[in-house]
Formats: sequence, structure tokens, C-alpha cells
Amino acid sequence: MPIKHNVYTLQRFTEEIRKLNKEPVNKILEFKMLNTDEKVKYILELQEDEKAFFVSRLRC
Repeated sequence: MPIKHNVYTLQRFTEEIRKLNKEPVNKILEFKMLNTDEKVKYILELQEDEKAFFVSRLRC
């Protein structure tokens, strides 16, 4: 069943799913700690010895 969504309004995913009388689900697909290169450290404002987490999730 396709979900119709008005792209001109901003609503949270949870609200949208509950309007369809469904319970939203979060599934963690991947979770890991990364060593980062200089570009990523700069963008995330990390210190030299800090690492970043990578999280991939599925919301349905």
C-alpha cells in the first residue's frame, strides 16, 4: 500500500506512520566506530584522537 505524503508540510516520521494506524519501527542495520580522515574530522569538528560512529538504520 503506497503512502501518500505532502512534501510541502513537515511532519515527523512517527506522526505520519501513526496516522496510518501503524506502529513505527526502527531497525539498526549497521553500527560501528570509524577512524576518520582529516576531511571528516574537520566537518564533524573532531579532535585528533576522536573517532566517529557510523549508524545505518531502517525506519518502517
